[in-house]
Amino acid sequence: MADKTDNRIENLEVKAAADHTRDHTRGQGHVVNQYGTYPFKTERPCETCGKPFMPWTSRGRFCSRECSNRRVEL
Repeated sequence: MADKTDNRIENLEVKAAADHTRDHTRGQGHVVNQYGTYPFKTERPCETCGKPFMPWTSRGRFCSRECSNRRVEL
């Protein structure tokens, strides 16, 4: 395996975008990088209103700031 911190031209490898993506995904729905393995973001229901939404991060729980604020008020 090549040294990931060595950016000399003789240590670099040219790849198609699809091959690079394949190297950084594992099985169904996980991204692998130098920081670890993480699930892909997936659509989920808002915890306040139930509307399906795509979160900005994999831990997003609310579809909007309004729903996040309503949760605190309830």
